[in-house]
Amino acid sequence: MTDIATFDYGKLQFYEIKCRDEFTASLIADGGQLINIDCDMASASFNPSTSISQAISSGADAILLTPHIDQLEKSIDIARSNKSRLALFSSPSMYTIQTLQSGRSDVNGLTMPVVWHPQMEKASVFTKQATKLWGGQVNWRTATAYDATRAIIQGLETASTRSGLQATLSNPNFSTMGAGDVVKFLPTRDRYTRPRLVQVRSTTAKYEFVLIDPQ
Repeated sequence: MTDIATFDYGKLQFYEIKCRDEFTASLIADGGQLINIDCDMASASFNPSTSISQAISSGADAILLTPHIDQLEKSIDIARSNKSRLALFSSPSMYTIQTLQSGRSDVNGLTMPVVWHPQMEKASVFTKQATKLWGGQVNWRTATAYDATRAIIQGLETASTRSGLQATLSNPNFSTMGAGDVVKFLPTRDRYTRPRLVQVRSTTAKYEFVLIDPQ
């Protein structure tokens, strides 16, 4: 059983809310508990050390960080104040080079879900092509942008109007090959995905996001 304290930044964006809500639902289903503490990173009075101490004294085993992409440093400050006492989890917003370079050992072990990772077996062809094109490794943001473009291109081959494109993408039989998985949509119009887990780990004098859920 795990007790989690969440550290949010003001008004969350849609994907951060969804990540937090699904994380909370899974936590409770597995017998864990969500600990509510005063932890709004947008507050001028927010103190990471105080909030970490409050989370520990409340019995938390881990913390969930859900920052805006432009407020990563505050989450990294929390990781520094944590001093490896509580397990670290986050939304995919922390999957950035800034997290690795600024956080280093303080974010070691940070775990998060992502919809794509270059170590996925099915992503090997796209990973090689993207690395050659951009001169470096790309992340899930680039891969999902590619997937969206592929879906639009195939949709426009069937229908050239906005309404026609929407109808094509809404068709339950629609699918196209993306950067690693087949792109298809649920009746809710959300994309069908099976997120993978990645974790920050130290490898050869640097820190990387390593895939820990290869299935």
